[in-house]
Amino acid sequence: NELSQFYICVLHRSKGYVNGLFQKGNEIASSYGLDMVPLKSGDIVVDIGANVGDLSIYLKNFSETADITYVAIEPGNLEFPCSPTNP
Repeated sequence: NELSQFYICVLHRSKGYVNGLFQKGNEIASSYGLDMVPLKSGDIVVDIGANVGDLSIYLKNFSETADITYVAIEPGNLEFPCSPTNP
């Protein structure tokens, strides 16, 4: 799986990526309990308080087999410019 771009806008949070982007995505999904949800094509995942869209990393694992829509909502001034919802 390939990510074209990923930004970390709050420097002290970069420590959370020491084991790699996909490991961070898996950790986020596990903490939300999303790893227990049987995702399938047509599902929509809404991430409120998405930070920089870390959960999108986890969902990339499903992109080859399922058409899952990811909606990231982030009101934070530092994180929003780096989130996948910023046009």
